[in-house]
Amino acid sequence: MTATDGNGKKGSSALVIKLPSATVETGLQFSEAYYLADYPESGTGELKFENTISFENVDDPSSVTITFDNYGDNFAANYDDSWHVTIEKGLDDAILQKNTEIVITLTASANGKEARSALVIKLPSSTDNLAPEFSDAYYLAKYTDNGVKTVEFENEISFTNIDDPSTIDISLDNYEEYFKVSYTSEKWILNIQKSLGDEILSKNKELVMTMTASETDNDIKGYSALVIELPTTDSESGPVFSEAYYLADYPEKYTGVIEFNTPIAFDNVEDSSKLTIKLDNFTDHFEIKLENERWIIKVKQVLDSSVLTSAFELVMTLTATESDTGKEGYSALVLRLPENDVAPIFSKTYYTANYVSTGSETNVVFSTPITITNQDDIAGITLSIDNYGDYFSIEYDSESESWVVKVTKQLPNDILTQKTDIVVALTATNPQNSLTDHAADLALPSLNTDNAPSFHKPNYTAIYKISDGKATVAFDSSVIITNRENLDAISIGLDNYSNNFEMTYDETSGSWQMTVKNNLDQTTLNRKIDLVMALTATESDNDEYGQAVLLIRLPVANTDDAPKFSSIYYDGIYTVGDEPSVTLEDIIAITNKEDLTAITIAFDDSYKDYLEVVYDTSSSQFKLNVKSPLSDDAFKESSDIILTLTATETGSSAFSQAALVLHLPLEEVKLAPEFGQSHYLAQYVEEDSKVKIVLDETITVTNKADLRKIQVVFRLLY
Repeated sequence: MTATDGNGKKGSSALVIKLPSATVETGLQFSEAYYLADYPESGTGELKFENTISFENVDDPSSVTITFDNYGDNFAANYDDSWHVTIEKGLDDAILQKNTEIVITLTASANGKEARSALVIKLPSSTDNLAPEFSDAYYLAKYTDNGVKTVEFENEISFTNIDDPSTIDISLDNYEEYFKVSYTSEKWILNIQKSLGDEILSKNKELVMTMTASETDNDIKGYSALVIELPTTDSESGPVFSEAYYLADYPEKYTGVIEFNTPIAFDNVEDSSKLTIKLDNFTDHFEIKLENERWIIKVKQVLDSSVLTSAFELVMTLTATESDTGKEGYSALVLRLPENDVAPIFSKTYYTANYVSTGSETNVVFSTPITITNQDDIAGITLSIDNYGDYFSIEYDSESESWVVKVTKQLPNDILTQKTDIVVALTATNPQNSLTDHAADLALPSLNTDNAPSFHKPNYTAIYKISDGKATVAFDSSVIITNRENLDAISIGLDNYSNNFEMTYDETSGSWQMTVKNNLDQTTLNRKIDLVMALTATESDNDEYGQAVLLIRLPVANTDDAPKFSSIYYDGIYTVGDEPSVTLEDIIAITNKEDLTAITIAFDDSYKDYLEVVYDTSSSQFKLNVKSPLSDDAFKESSDIILTLTATETGSSAFSQAALVLHLPLEEVKLAPEFGQSHYLAQYVEEDSKVKIVLDETITVTNKADLRKIQVVFRLLY
């Protein structure tokens, strides 16, 4: 229940309606935990599903009713040989503009039973992330020094992809103290803020500058040229370009020489060799040169992919200078960028990986998978390794939707003995030969010195298993230190995951074992990426150390053999008192197993001492019990606690997980800071080699007066 006052503030409570207990039976069940569908650009018709809605154990699908939480006015589901979802009412523009996808809970009902799944709807790409596009490559205006403060453009400024021009700001790259472009009375005008001096008027026939258009809440910019004609004077002018602007096309291969569509010429210059032409922008990427009596653009450096993907064209000022007089003339260069030819963009600025050898095989294990973020046709993308190509190959793995580096030949000993890591150069190429160069830092196994404790193998592999809610790590071979008899002074540490694991010496086996201190969290398990860590053997009174690499293979979650929860999440109300209890809105059930006594449902380590899920044979139900009252710290942090439930079956390492949202009584919460919203959206932006997070809406805390005492901590969820 949500209560809202006149100021828009909301308070929440829960209404618990107790229903008669019932034995859980294997009943209505979606065949998938979630479904993917595309929303049509027209906003009408049907959703296009990637995986068709179906049920595991329903004989007559037409008897099932499907509803859409919070979007019941927008969508309707009907069955005709298969399930179809029609659009009854188009989504609001605010939703389409602010989201790339939306997630809706599907609730299916039949014969008094319910089942839930999630529907992920991919929304059409919004044009909000495109640069404002001027209708013309350049605009003309005439300057008169007669006291007039505003000048109209000869060709009115407009945009091809902007509905509301009042949201646009136009700035000038030069002469901004004299001119300003503003939007007044539904048209753009040129304001004269200060009269031009005689020095400017005597040396120039016209002024050329770049107009930069930016939209509110959008960092991407559009460009056009502004040519301001000046009144003629008796004084000798500088070089006069024959054209107010020049067009050129950026080459598809992004390298080489660019020809002007109309050759550069001058009305009053006979010897062009006495001129130099410079650009006002992108000087690291281009230069203007005179070769064989013609002006060309030489590409010095490939444009960044961020520029290629965000702009339709670039506008730069051309400044021609006479070497003997120093007089200048101006024109504009409009450089058109390739359409539909976007260089591949890697998901990270660089990648790190480990070169892991287990004796029988050698693998390259990445901490983050290699992915391309801006290409729909992945099959058309080619990744190559420019160096070390004799040792590695790279290919796309459709199952993991990432690129995998394979070892074709072992690295030679001289590399392994002299280097701790190597930088592997990656190049991504699309069908239009747009190139993006990238790099991956590949860590090599550290070599042990003669005086350091020495592992008997440079690499080890182990398997992480979960049984009855407890995790263990089993090595493929024993971890042994070979050059020490007295192991009391030896300790083996981990470079990461030390909160989860520790190495201890087992005198019985004469080897080192790994103990699980805390089970891995759900985020780590769901990444489905094997863990790679360094084992470091140190000795008291010895600065030298030995190292080996450990690869821990993780179990695959939610396989067909894993116990399947009846829902991906559950809600529960925590009641305080002499005997605290939890009331669940829906009972916890496992739908694909007959012998439920073999099923163990465990909480994550932080709450396993307070809560437990046990199977009650008398009612044939799983029940949630409070083992001990929650600590005061739980009430200080939040009014809700989100816990992870992990289900395993005796004799199997397969597992599945669900979430439990535990609502605490508001009167018991010790004034925990309350956010104004349950979630916020933000954009991850890389700019000038720096990263910033741009929030769509301001983060607010509603129940604290002094926000200086509040600390907001961000956690990255995979």
